[in-house]
Amino acid sequence: MRKAKIEGTTLRIYLLLLGKKMGVREIQKALKISSPSVVHYHLTKLQELNLVKQDEYGRYTAVGGFDASYLGPFVILRGKVVPRYAFYGAFFTSFLISYSVMIGFSLPVIAITGIASLIFWIEAYLAYKGLIY
Repeated sequence: MRKAKIEGTTLRIYLLLLGKKMGVREIQKALKISSPSVVHYHLTKLQELNLVKQDEYGRYTAVGGFDASYLGPFVILRGKVVPRYAFYGAFFTSFLISYSVMIGFSLPVIAITGIASLIFWIEAYLAYKGLIY
């Protein structure tokens, strides 16, 4: 059986609940979601995946033992969500700078690493923008 990916609003709600206990209306206000029923829908999805639990007061919290494969193109780094492409972009950018400083100007190397770096940074931005909006 294939694992489901959580993304969009469901992912935003899960990340908000990491280390916190919140009710439906609190989540709605924090993420500026249109209605409590939308929040409840996403919380139900997360409960079915055993990623959140509800306490006796109706507050939800994230369950430990999270499998990072649910995040798809993202990783959690010090509590922040970072697109995986950002690491590739940082690698190619640092390679480009290091090569230029240590070896000197080489048009093919600079062109290839510059284009690769630009592509990964654009992909990271688009992935992050898709998560936020």
